[in-house]
Amino acid sequence: MKRGLRILPALFVVVILSAFVLGPLVSNLSLAEYFASPVLLGYLRNILLNIRYSLPGVFENNIYPHAVNGSLWTLPVEATMYLFVLLLGVVTFWSSSRMFTAGWVLLTVIFLATAVIRIHFVPDLFQSQIIWGMLVTAFLDVAPYFMVGGCLFLFAGIISHSLAAAAILVLASYLLTGVFVVFGVLNILILSYAIVVFGTSSTPYLRKAGRFGDLSYGVYLYGFPVAQTLSWAFGRDMSFLAHIILSLGISMIFAFASWHLVEKKALRLKHSVSLKKRPTSS
Repeated sequence: MKRGLRILPALFVVVILSAFVLGPLVSNLSLAEYFASPVLLGYLRNILLNIRYSLPGVFENNIYPHAVNGSLWTLPVEATMYLFVLLLGVVTFWSSSRMFTAGWVLLTVIFLATAVIRIHFVPDLFQSQIIWGMLVTAFLDVAPYFMVGGCLFLFAGIISHSLAAAAILVLASYLLTGVFVVFGVLNILILSYAIVVFGTSSTPYLRKAGRFGDLSYGVYLYGFPVAQTLSWAFGRDMSFLAHIILSLGISMIFAFASWHLVEKKALRLKHSVSLKKRPTSS
C-alpha cells in the first residue's frame, strides 16, 4: 500500500495531463477525431500499470515516433517485484523472519540462473511474450538486480558499503566481461552492489538539493514526454546539448510541482497504513 501511494497518484496525474492536455495540443488529428479514437481510452490503462505508449496522432513524425512516455515500461516490472515481496511475506508471515530470508535467497538464485540461461544459452527465452502489457523479457532483465538488492538489505549487517570496493569491482567488471561464462551473473552482483553503494552514499551538494523535495520520480515521469514535445516542436533544428539541457530543466520544473502538489501529499497517507508485525522467533 505504501509503494502504491508513492507510485500511483503522480502516475495518474501525468497520464491525465498527457491524454487530455498534451495530446490534443500536439496531435495531427482534429479534436473530434482525437477524442473519438479508442487509442485514447487505451492510453488511460497506464493508470492501472497496463502500459500503452501511443495517443491518437501524437508524435507520429518525431525522430522517435509515436511513444508519448516510453519510460513507463519499468513500472509494471517494479510493481511485480513488490508483489513478490508481498507474496513471500504472506507465505512466511507466521514463521520466523529467517524463512523470509531463505525464501528470498532461493528466489534470487532462481532469477540469476534464469539470467545465465538467457545470456549464454537460450537468448530468445520468453521472447515477445507479454503479460498485462509487460514484456516478460523486460521483467527477467530487471528482476535479478532487484532480488540482489533485497539480499544486500537482508544481509546489511554482514556486507559493508564501500565506495572504493564498488569502484574497483565496476572496473573489474568492465575489464573481464565476456571472459568467463559465469561473468554475466557476476556483473549483476557487482552492478547491484555498486548501484546500492553509490545510490545510498551522501554528498553535500545532493544533500543540499534535497531541500527542494524528492524530484527523482517526477523527472522520471515527465522527462520522456517533455523530450518528445521538444522534438515535436524543434526536430533537428535544436542541438543535442540544448535538447538535453532544456529537457532536464523543464522536467525538473514539472517534477517540483509533482512533488509538492501530488507526491508529498499522497505520502502523508503512509502514516495511516499499519500492519501487524511478524512474530519474532529465533
